[in-house]
Amino acid sequence: MARRSLAVDATAGAASRVRFAPTSNNLLVSSWDSGLRLYDADEGTLRVNVESEAAFLDCCFEDESAAFACGSDGSVRRYDFHSGSQDTVGLHEDALACIEFSSLTGQV
Repeated sequence: MARRSLAVDATAGAASRVRFAPTSNNLLVSSWDSGLRLYDADEGTLRVNVESEAAFLDCCFEDESAAFACGSDGSVRRYDFHSGSQDTVGLHEDALACIEFSSLTGQV
């Protein structure tokens, strides 16, 4: 089986988190340059690039079509990859460095 490589944008800031999707080979990357990127690891391509005013410190998948991310501005945001919409679903007074989603309970 041939190995494929994934070229990640060298101009992007340092990655703060890298996660594989629950059932596909999509790769979600949050970074210090305020970018949240979704890569197709099978094709080796960038599928979605979301920019923010604050650094993304962590991210997680909700499912194959949506993800959550938290940042240095204390916000928790949900991103829908199909529609391109983004919603702030939480806000804290200080930076958030960790986020998880439970598919069992539907809670962040």
